[in-house]
Amino acid sequence: WFEQHEGFLNERTVNEEIGSSHYTHKTLRSAYLSLKRNLDYLFTFEAILSWACATPPICWMGALPT
Repeated sequence: WFEQHEGFLNERTVNEEIGSSHYTHKTLRSAYLSLKRNLDYLFTFEAILSWACATPPICWMGALPT
């Protein structure tokens, strides 16, 4: 996805009065980078949920017999 939209995400707007520039699509770029950075942590609840469902309720409720 990034390769297809790289040019768009990297577009910069130049303020000719002061000579500085900033990303034209700042919020879109920020959203993409946030997803990229956190991708490993998204949907981790599914792994935890599948583990909890495979474990008998008595085990994951902390009620193991002593």
